[in-house]
Amino acid sequence: MPETSGEILDKCIAEGFLRKQQEYDLNLIKSIVNIAKEDMIQLRKLIAGTKQNDEGWSSIYKMAYDVIHELVDAFLRFDYVKSDNHICMFAHLCERHPELELDWQFFENTKKSSDFWCPKICNANF
Repeated sequence: MPETSGEILDKCIAEGFLRKQQEYDLNLIKSIVNIAKEDMIQLRKLIAGTKQNDEGWSSIYKMAYDVIHELVDAFLRFDYVKSDNHICMFAHLCERHPELELDWQFFENTKKSSDFWCPKICNANF
């Protein structure tokens, strides 16, 4: 049975995967967002030049995921939260920011189709 974002968040907190920061560095946040923007520009170029059945879509998927990850990382820094674990970051975002109306199932589906980004927590037995 799939776990909810709340259940995942509780486990992430209990396991120490989310770390509270004393302050945030606005210049670093701006830098992360700028990197995500540049990655998105390159991603669009790559998409435009990739045929429908091309094997390059795997790389495009990974790059798109990286853009999402970068933006979530920047957003969470405003909450004074840092994590190296992507699924914990997504759970925090979904639970602590219901005003965004994010779909946890989107992140769950992403996790299922791409185990490369969450080996520690996704392989833990909890």
